[in-house]
Amino acid sequence: MYIVTPEVPASSVRTMRIHRKHTGPTPWWHDAVICAFPARMNEDCLNAVSAYAQPLSELGFHAISFTPAKPDIVWDIDSSLAGCVSAFHQHNLKALLVLPGASLPTIDRTFNITEGITTLLTRVRAALTLGIDGIDLGMLDMPADVRGDIPDADADILRSRFSDLVQILLAEIGGDDNSPVLTAASPINNPDILRRQLEDDWFHHLRDTALENIPWDSSVLHEVLSKSFDVHDSVGQVNAWSYSALSHRPHYPAETPKAWEYDASSERRSAMIFFSLSLPGAVYIPWNDVESIFSYATHAAKTVPHTASDDPSFLSRIREALKIRSRYSLGTASFALVSGLPWAHSGVSVHVVSDVMVVLNTSNETVHVPDCHEFLISSVGTASLSENSVAVAPNACAWFKVARVKPIPSPF
Repeated sequence: MYIVTPEVPASSVRTMRIHRKHTGPTPWWHDAVICAFPARMNEDCLNAVSAYAQPLSELGFHAISFTPAKPDIVWDIDSSLAGCVSAFHQHNLKALLVLPGASLPTIDRTFNITEGITTLLTRVRAALTLGIDGIDLGMLDMPADVRGDIPDADADILRSRFSDLVQILLAEIGGDDNSPVLTAASPINNPDILRRQLEDDWFHHLRDTALENIPWDSSVLHEVLSKSFDVHDSVGQVNAWSYSALSHRPHYPAETPKAWEYDASSERRSAMIFFSLSLPGAVYIPWNDVESIFSYATHAAKTVPHTASDDPSFLSRIREALKIRSRYSLGTASFALVSGLPWAHSGVSVHVVSDVMVVLNTSNETVHVPDCHEFLISSVGTASLSENSVAVAPNACAWFKVARVKPIPSPF
């Protein structure tokens, strides 16, 4: 049994488990950390990205998600795409190919579902020939029956056709744990609608925008996590976390001023990355947040004014965080929210996953964590030790090894 502050009476601390540990075989996509390249890539860009396969693998990533500039490129098995996929596989990285707008409504285009099925299947089959490990349909459009601008009868037909398409694709890519996966992103935040979408369309990963759109507020964050785990666990689906809109949009999302990401400092972005890496499930990290670690050799200009990777030590911290995530199996562990801690003031989020306690400080005041918890890593670098505690600054996320409860000797 664990309690996060041994010197405080157990009755004053509440640990609420909201997600159970995964048991049994674990397919790679259950807890994968995926680097998402949002920009569409021509052949020169694909060749350049291939050079990042080794460093990304050594960093601790499990897969790369990327979008060809022209979806028709997958029809040519001798194209640069084949070399790109081969480079990923040589370094034990899975390759997820994004084919947005091929045959379904999306954010940036609308395609007739019925007319597009043949085209999409042709592209999917060509991709599978190349050894692609997953097909990503990109950001889906709002479901027809949710939009409100389509008659109910027509909305039901479109919804049914889309579900049929997903089933066709799942049958096409195979059905065992070693088969390619089918993934997508959903604009849905409503838990009830998302639950239905998860039940109707059995994607391996269906990312939602819950973490992308929340304010920088620990209480709201706890509410979103609780709802997300409840929805996914109730239908037996794996959480696939997308903390940043940059994982599916190449430009800074200035149109969402209430979101944590709006005008975020490099410290805040770094903290959100570390927080997301502590969560059970899969995590999508946008390339924009790691690009300055490497010499980006494509023609794409840097579009984000503040990225966590502007700090040169960010590379070593991310590598260590990914090692800890693997060592403690955070991606498949139980998850519990902790409240009632005397040292965690308002604006401080504390959760326990496996043997790791994660402290995220969304307030404007430093929080002091008792040193009975062994410091592991912080999003802002080394820990600041003072008065038997570890200081976690505002806009920072720190990981600690949970202190074990020491039994009190019996007087008898």
